[in-house]
Amino acid sequence: MLRRFASQPSMLSFLDFEGIVYTSKFKRSEYTEELFQQFVGKVPSHLTKANKYRKAEFLSGYFLSKYVLNEAGCDVSEIPVENRLPVWPNGYIGSISQCKDLVAVAVCETHLYLSTGLNVESVFTQEVATEMSFSVLDPLEKGLLSAAGFDFPTMTSLAYSAKESLFKCLYQIKKTKSTFLDYRINFIDSEKQTIEFKSDVNTYVYEGDVLTPKGHYLIDDSRVYTLVVV
Repeated sequence: MLRRFASQPSMLSFLDFEGIVYTSKFKRSEYTEELFQQFVGKVPSHLTKANKYRKAEFLSGYFLSKYVLNEAGCDVSEIPVENRLPVWPNGYIGSISQCKDLVAVAVCETHLYLSTGLNVESVFTQEVATEMSFSVLDPLEKGLLSAAGFDFPTMTSLAYSAKESLFKCLYQIKKTKSTFLDYRINFIDSEKQTIEFKSDVNTYVYEGDVLTPKGHYLIDDSRVYTLVVV
């Protein structure tokens, strides 16, 4: 039954990332309550009134998270949920992202990274990019990404995704939310596919230490994949 719902996971490789990332495609139409009970068990409180499509998304992330943890050497029977977020096993940290029928999960060990954030987005259309760009990109970022060879829809998609990954990464540490223009992409290496960020607010300080987020990205014909670690 699970194989009808979710495809065999496939590894996604980011250069210089000392963790693992897998993706899987899932079919909402193949979701059943029986599958949920079999692989998750008790329905988390935030899903008690959710429709089957939302539960299907949760199940896809839960299934793939267990798979990736096992691939990382962490054999877990369940992943608790608190405040709508997974509670990763001791010694591990991870992040989940979904885009239409695709789910992706990144997992790494905490002796290597303090936190991680993962995001997958469909490349924006010209119309969506125009609408989103004002809240995602500042003029300096537009110039930087244009000089790196990105067209307008791709640069807007990349900036949006990278900042979403950064939000996720920092939220797991600081539990505070920020806006897209709190952060600026101030360096991009197209060869190594890495990104660096700058902030004009006190975003990167945690328990007296200055955090240095590092971004990674991959782009195919239809999607942008970004990963941020500290």
